[in-house]
Amino acid sequence: MSRPGMASALKTVGPVAAIPTLMELNIGHFLVGEAIYIGFAEAIQEMRRRMDVARSENAEGEGRGR
Repeated sequence: MSRPGMASALKTVGPVAAIPTLMELNIGHFLVGEAIYIGFAEAIQEMRRRMDVARSENAEGEGRGR
Protein backbone atom coordinates (compact mmCIF):
# COMPACT_ATOMS: atom_id res chain seq x y z
CA MET A 1 0.00 0.00 0.00
CA SER A 2 1.24 3.44 -0.88
CA ARG A 3 0.53 6.59 1.12
CA PRO A 4 1.22 9.64 -1.02
CA GLY A 5 0.91 13.01 0.53
CA MET A 6 3.78 15.43 0.08
CA ALA A 7 2.43 16.92 -3.13
CA SER A 8 -1.25 16.63 -2.26
CA ALA A 9 -3.09 19.74 -3.31
CA LEU A 10 -6.38 20.57 -4.92
CA LYS A 11 -4.71 20.63 -8.36
CA THR A 12 -3.13 17.20 -8.00
CA VAL A 13 -5.49 15.20 -5.83
CA GLY A 14 -7.74 14.04 -8.70
CA PRO A 15 -5.20 11.94 -10.60
CA VAL A 16 -3.69 10.63 -7.38
CA ALA A 17 -7.06 9.70 -5.83
CA ALA A 18 -8.00 7.87 -9.03
CA ILE A 19 -5.23 5.29 -8.49
CA PRO A 20 -7.27 2.27 -7.37
CA THR A 21 -4.54 0.68 -5.22
CA LEU A 22 -4.21 3.70 -2.92
CA MET A 23 -5.91 3.23 0.40
CA GLU A 24 -5.26 6.65 1.91
CA LEU A 25 -3.88 10.07 1.15
CA ASN A 26 -1.87 12.04 3.68
CA ILE A 27 -3.37 15.47 3.12
CA GLY A 28 -3.53 16.95 6.61
CA HIS A 29 -0.70 19.45 6.21
CA PHE A 30 -2.18 20.78 2.98
CA LEU A 31 -5.64 21.09 4.53
CA VAL A 32 -4.32 23.10 7.46
CA GLY A 33 -2.61 25.51 5.08
CA GLU A 34 -5.66 25.78 2.85
CA ALA A 35 -7.90 26.35 5.88
CA ILE A 36 -6.03 29.55 6.67
CA TYR A 37 -7.51 31.02 3.50
CA ILE A 38 -10.94 29.38 3.18
CA GLY A 39 -11.69 27.71 6.54
CA PHE A 40 -11.44 24.08 7.63
CA ALA A 41 -14.94 23.01 6.62
CA GLU A 42 -14.57 24.44 3.13
CA ALA A 43 -11.07 23.00 2.64
CA ILE A 44 -12.18 19.53 3.71
CA GLN A 45 -15.37 19.62 1.64
CA GLU A 46 -13.53 20.70 -1.52
CA MET A 47 -10.78 18.09 -1.09
CA ARG A 48 -13.37 15.37 -0.44
CA ARG A 49 -15.41 16.44 -3.47
CA ARG A 50 -12.38 16.26 -5.75
CA MET A 51 -11.36 12.87 -4.36
CA ASP A 52 -14.88 11.49 -4.81
CA VAL A 53 -15.11 12.76 -8.39
CA ALA A 54 -11.76 11.18 -9.29
CA ARG A 55 -12.68 7.85 -7.71
CA SER A 56 -16.11 7.72 -9.37
CA GLU A 57 -14.67 8.62 -12.79
CA ASN A 58 -12.04 5.90 -12.37
CA ALA A 59 -14.67 3.33 -11.37
CA GLU A 60 -16.79 4.22 -14.42
CA GLY A 61 -13.76 3.91 -16.70
CA GLU A 62 -12.92 0.44 -15.33
CA GLY A 63 -16.39 -0.82 -16.21
CA ARG A 64 -16.23 0.26 -19.87
CA GLY A 65 -13.62 -2.26 -20.95
CA ARG A 66 -15.40 -5.30 -19.58
